[in-house]
Amino acid sequence: MLESTPEKQKITIREVAAAAGVTMTTVSSALHARGRVSEEQRLRIQRIARELGYQPKVAAQMLRARTTSQIGLILPMDANTHEGLDGHATPILLNFVRACESRGLRYHVEFFSPNQPFSPPVQVSGGMVDGLLVGGYVGKPLEEWLNASGCKWVSVDEPADYCVVSASDEGMYRAVERLAALGHRRLAYTGGPLHYHSQKAAYDGFLRAVRDFGMDLSGEGRVVHFDDVSRPSLLQKASEWAAEVLRQPAPPTAVLCHDLVHSRGIAYRVMKMGLSIPEDLSIIAVGPATVAERDLPCMSTIQVNFQSLVENAMSLLEGAMRGKKNLRKVVRVTPELVMRQTVARPRPA
Repeated sequence: MLESTPEKQKITIREVAAAAGVTMTTVSSALHARGRVSEEQRLRIQRIARELGYQPKVAAQMLRARTTSQIGLILPMDANTHEGLDGHATPILLNFVRACESRGLRYHVEFFSPNQPFSPPVQVSGGMVDGLLVGGYVGKPLEEWLNASGCKWVSVDEPADYCVVSASDEGMYRAVERLAALGHRRLAYTGGPLHYHSQKAAYDGFLRAVRDFGMDLSGEGRVVHFDDVSRPSLLQKASEWAAEVLRQPAPPTAVLCHDLVHSRGIAYRVMKMGLSIPEDLSIIAVGPATVAERDLPCMSTIQVNFQSLVENAMSLLEGAMRGKKNLRKVVRVTPELVMRQTVARPRPA
């Protein structure tokens, strides 16, 4: 588990109050999300405190208020492997740290494997945090335990009582719309297990767009949902699937992938068959820019706005921790469609 380590305290709350032109009580309320302080005033005081280098005495706070003034993040991945680092985990982690630093908050990060026997998260069971973000799918046992614990928590990109999710259906719909505008009609689709919210939402958006734009999915195996497997196995499966589909009498001219790993396996097979991207096959995949631009050809993507996901989740969590009424329970963030080197008009028949 990772923990932030602030510098030694040099500035007092009295000095922050003097710089902000308010009372020490107002500063305390703004920094610790208590009392009646406007959002504008709270952010202004937090900014001044950061600029002065003020850090609260956490141990004293905990004794007086029985709170930690710290928040946590749980990520569903094994800390001892690299699985998940190219997916949601890394951008959620980086944006979480950035959001905490900008707010002057101490934080904890813990990795959680849904495939292992359930064990309560240390940062919650140990009373180390007042609130929590959960990044991605972690399964029912953890969800039920968190609800019973009384800890305020917000899910990032999976359904929960309070959650912020990427509008995967909208992103996939816009991708199909773009392909239709370029003249594509024969499509294929690769996704993952449909028990994941983002996978099901994206597939629903794809099917709706196929219907609305009159796309052709005929042909054996044009739609496939791969199981959870290791990255090398997934690359191989995607490559083998592409070989079968592209040998059909009327192969697809474009494929939508709900994973950049799928798209790389497909791109490899296309080139092995002596075909070219995007002239013979256009590809659009769901994934971050850092991975899409790592290899040639740079992949066109439905790009999740992780910064907006995390910022909205932080705001929702802060509202829940302050007991704010009428909070939105579900916030949807629209992804961005980014065209790079893997999309073009189809070859003439």
